[in-house]
Amino acid sequence: MRKPNQGLNQLVQIFLVLSLVILMGFQTISASAKATEPPEESSQDRAGIQTGSAGLAWGDPDGPHSVYAWSFTVVQMGHVIQSYQDYGGAPYFHHGIDMLADNGTDVYTRSGGQVVNIENYGHSELYWEVAILDAEGYVWQYHHIAQPSIPDAIHQAYQDWQADHENGGFILPDSKLGEIVYWPVKSFEYRFNHIHLNILADGDVYLNPLEFHTLLPDTQAPAIEKTGLMNNNSLLTGDIITEPQIPTYGLYIHAGDLFLSPVYTLPPYKIAFSLDGEDWTTVWEFHTFPGGSNDTLLVDDFFIAPPTCGDYYFREFYIDLGFTLLGERRFPSQNGSHTIEVQVWDYSQNSDLDSYTWTVNHPSSVVYTGLTAEYTPAGNLIHWNTSSEGDALGFNLYRSESPAGPKTKINTSLIPRQPLKAGQYSYTDASAVLGREYWYWLDDEDAYGPTGVFYGPQRVQTGRMNHLPILQKFTEN
Repeated sequence: MRKPNQGLNQLVQIFLVLSLVILMGFQTISASAKATEPPEESSQDRAGIQTGSAGLAWGDPDGPHSVYAWSFTVVQMGHVIQSYQDYGGAPYFHHGIDMLADNGTDVYTRSGGQVVNIENYGHSELYWEVAILDAEGYVWQYHHIAQPSIPDAIHQAYQDWQADHENGGFILPDSKLGEIVYWPVKSFEYRFNHIHLNILADGDVYLNPLEFHTLLPDTQAPAIEKTGLMNNNSLLTGDIITEPQIPTYGLYIHAGDLFLSPVYTLPPYKIAFSLDGEDWTTVWEFHTFPGGSNDTLLVDDFFIAPPTCGDYYFREFYIDLGFTLLGERRFPSQNGSHTIEVQVWDYSQNSDLDSYTWTVNHPSSVVYTGLTAEYTPAGNLIHWNTSSEGDALGFNLYRSESPAGPKTKINTSLIPRQPLKAGQYSYTDASAVLGREYWYWLDDEDAYGPTGVFYGPQRVQTGRMNHLPILQKFTEN
């Protein structure tokens, strides 16, 4: 005999199984649909981008050139040259710019020149290129032209160029190249109909196409959302460094820019910083590809991925400010507070400014056991002893005319550690002025730089024989 709720339980189980099957079906369909969505430029596509065009450009990457009107009315700017691209392969910098407008929009060459390429460089009808070599030696690659819309005159010019590279293939400025192809993918609720434009110089160096066009209206400044510390490319939430592994630390910004679009966030065009009040240093400025003709070179130096992402659905840009121990921009290792000011610009020179302060507080590896100073006819003689020196490379000796400072380093080069002398050191301050009173401090230095952990002070008066140990160890921030 069946229990009263047995039938109901069976129905519930059947319903759950059916729901699970339907859900899995939807997920399969969704995954399949996303897998078939065309990347803007896939790895396969990028391998063929320059086919028929590579090596033709002879224009100077840094030379003067003409500035032109736009090929059509740009509705939105979808990408710029410094955009981060990752559609499931290796991340890369965007080659040029993505100019959005309705499919079927006429595309014109404003420069004119020779038609040096017409080809399908990808795996579908979405990837047709028409390339123009202008009179100044720059190759303009127009991608995502609808193939049936390419005029017969353009095809004929390409044939003429193939027959005679010197004299054939010329078309006039304002010639129609074709129309924007229908793009099957929506991105941020907008259909991503666009022309991708690359401009190549001598050596196939990618140039910033914005430099070749009249300035578009842009009054919205980029925004720095956060500046912070990172360690081994992992973002940190705190602002205090206590570990001695300074070389693994760096600084980042989370920033973005809207340019002729309400939704398509772009990385900044230029980034500069000032550290602890020093001169400003430009980190990146995208006049060209950082790697010249290589779109993957240095992309991992610029962006921190993850969390950086850039595809049809997600855009977040976390940018490495490039601090390393021995690199061009050395991460500060001295104990105490440090402040960085960061400024970012878009191409229209709108900018945003941010500042960030953090503290380095790591102990010295040296154990001092004594510090003395005495006057001698040759100068003030300073002695110090150590019982342990850890990873120290040597010592710096500081002097002041007051126990409160300011301190001035008196050794011109690092005083090297001398393990064979059982931690016993001496240094003669021959620059001491007779009759003056001085205080001396020690600071050790390791591979990360000076520790900023001062040992002392020790007082001495020149002209008076004395040996007065005043031992005190403290950390100055």
